[in-house]
Amino acid sequence: HAMNILYVFRLTSFLITLSLCLSGCNEDSKKHTNTNSQEVSYAGGDTQTTLAGTLSLPKGDGPFPAVLLISGSGANDRDETLGPLKPFTVLAEALNKQGYAVLRYDDRGTAHSTGDYRSATLDDFAADAVAGMQYLRGDKHIDQNCLILTGHSEGSHIATLAAETLRPEAIVFLAGAAQTMPDVFLTQLQTLSYPDEDPAQI
Repeated sequence: HAMNILYVFRLTSFLITLSLCLSGCNEDSKKHTNTNSQEVSYAGGDTQTTLAGTLSLPKGDGPFPAVLLISGSGANDRDETLGPLKPFTVLAEALNKQGYAVLRYDDRGTAHSTGDYRSATLDDFAADAVAGMQYLRGDKHIDQNCLILTGHSEGSHIATLAAETLRPEAIVFLAGAAQTMPDVFLTQLQTLSYPDEDPAQI
């Protein structure tokens, strides 16, 4: 148990540092390659969804503590691609070097994953995250006593919902909201679409 606490402490410290670095990252993702990565697919949170992703492993035999990366709002691929940036690729490979296995996946209905993104709710996305945890728990390379959910932005909220079903060792929030979801939506609408509108009218 003390070793698991150490894993979580090291991961949290590392992610804080890495998130600061990623804020200015403009590296070409082709510079980041991992020879221990494999394409995977598994059943999603419902019978109509199959999720496709990448499981990357550190060098060695394991078992390894594992991180499941959950993307933020919008239909994201497994790398959370934004123009030339692929932050989940950079994050996964950096974590591999620190001794963590990483699973990242295309959102349902996005890239190589099947299913319907536009009709999905946060509960559906949480079910997909649970499916990812179940996949990791079925892999012999994974330390079953140290599974960590890492959500970016809206993914932080999804991680908390998923954790109610399958308890992870820890949850890490990357730019997670410190407000309720209705308050987040109101703030986003005010800032992005209706800056001069009365909040009550929005």
